[in-house]
Amino acid sequence: MLVLNLRDIANPSAGGAEQHLHALFRRLAARGHRITLYCGGYHGARRHETIDGIEIHRRGNRFTTAVWSTINYLRHRDDFDVIVDYTGQLHFLTPLYVRQPRIAVAMHVVGDVYRNDLPFPTGQLLAWWETFSLAHFYDKERFIAISQSTADELAAHGIQSGQIQLIHCGRHEPIPQPSVAKTSYPSLLYYGRLKRYKRVDMLLKALSEIRREIPEARLHVVGAGSELESLRRLAKDLGCGDAITFHGYLPDAERWDVVASCWVNVQPSLKEGWGLTVLEAAQCGVPTVASRVAGLRDAILEGETGELFDRADTGELVRKVTGLLRNSAQREALGARAREWSNSFSWDTASQELEQLIDTATSANPLAAPGEAGELGHSEIARRAPGAVGGRVDLIVDHEPQDDHRAQHEHHPAPVEAGSEPA
Repeated sequence: MLVLNLRDIANPSAGGAEQHLHALFRRLAARGHRITLYCGGYHGARRHETIDGIEIHRRGNRFTTAVWSTINYLRHRDDFDVIVDYTGQLHFLTPLYVRQPRIAVAMHVVGDVYRNDLPFPTGQLLAWWETFSLAHFYDKERFIAISQSTADELAAHGIQSGQIQLIHCGRHEPIPQPSVAKTSYPSLLYYGRLKRYKRVDMLLKALSEIRREIPEARLHVVGAGSELESLRRLAKDLGCGDAITFHGYLPDAERWDVVASCWVNVQPSLKEGWGLTVLEAAQCGVPTVASRVAGLRDAILEGETGELFDRADTGELVRKVTGLLRNSAQREALGARAREWSNSFSWDTASQELEQLIDTATSANPLAAPGEAGELGHSEIARRAPGAVGGRVDLIVDHEPQDDHRAQHEHHPAPVEAGSEPA
């Protein structure tokens, strides 16, 4: 099978999509499937490489990868029986030229991130193109969505609910086994990439207010990215530089020790597809206070594994954080439940569900239309994977926050393995 994505797991800019892809398809490769990945290159990268059984072919950059991938596919189209199209930051437009069964994977609809991170009018144009291509090229596809929020976004862009299926991500494996004690001082954690849409600047400004009430509070920032230097400058300007430690990217063992030692994780992101680092912190017994936005509201059971705040309300963020820092019993209860919740997800289960869907897609009746099976629930879709249009099948997976999650998480896993920079 052929997988199309902007990057691979070895790319220095790899994030959640690459971790998701690698966690699933290395398992399929281990079961005997031949997996080929077409993606972009990076400085110093080999043109061809095999990692964990996945044959990686790198060509092009952010702007030309889709072109090179299309050319390579057309040259070797008879080598593949199914095409998996990751539709995150780059639309390969496979419905226009692929006639084998297809699966579209949506981590999230980028939209707001384009508008927030890129200058006008570039961000607005890219957001428009995403909306246009989903509505006009991917409207008949079936998608795999990783959260209910993503499924809802797809539906808002014209994808019918019957085309959407939920397959959750899995937990980090091996399960972190940190052996460190909590810090002796009230400690906050930010764990993830340092990008504008992650809004770590909001957390730094909130820290100044938190320290007015809890002067000994400190913040540990674990992760790297384009905003690192501007955040260092902001910390200095706010006068809280001595209360913040920027750790950069850390290897697993060291990272888990830092994460597990902190009292509360904070995620103020503008949006996510799924809260990968929230669940990884949860595996270390650390509860999260996060913005009530797509992805994060799916990964947190509010009041059970963490707390949510209105994304525009810094005051609510401060209140939720200071409340947890002052209440050890509540903090420990949330952390214990968070660990239980996060470890209930499995990549093995997710890959088995994907494999079943691929098997159904490649053997589906090419004359069956998506609507013929009627409206099916998520578990029913997983069993039957309704038919294809024009000889192709596309899937959508979505996982909801609390209610949908609670009902289905035993069958549809959650976050992703870290193998590179955190999402």
